[in-house]
Amino acid sequence: MNDTQIIEYDDKLVRKYIEQIQIYYDKLMVYFKAKIETNVLR
Repeated sequence: MNDTQIIEYDDKLVRKYIEQIQIYYDKLMVYFKAKIETNVLR
């Protein structure tokens, strides 16, 4: 297994993997290009 830690924002990496981010009052929805989505609660 190859573990990698990202310590700063990388625009190319974000554009490569993330399709869309929706911001709501109580959560964030992150949609990945691999058809995976995740909720981030506040």
